[in-house]
Amino acid sequence: MANLGKDKSSPTNLDLWSTLYTMPIMSTEFDWFMVTMPIFALVVYAIVMVGSMEKQPKFLESKSTEKILIYAFGALFGAGILVSCWYMFLRFFDLLASY
Repeated sequence: MANLGKDKSSPTNLDLWSTLYTMPIMSTEFDWFMVTMPIFALVVYAIVMVGSMEKQPKFLESKSTEKILIYAFGALFGAGILVSCWYMFLRFFDLLASY
């Protein structure tokens, strides 16, 4: 415990700048592609399958379903915007620090 913050390989390292600087999650475009592409494919598949039905289910025409879909898409895109802004700010400060 005496070397807390000095040993970078320690799992108990609490160095905030080091944690923010390394960006351990989604570090490359390929990582983003591998996560988002299957989700996108499943959403497109669901839209095509429901759209191709001869008679659509009645619950899809209700006002509550419409409201739920609007909030779900809003939350999904809102979360994506927040995550993108977070990594944009991290990258900006990384470039600013190395200038």
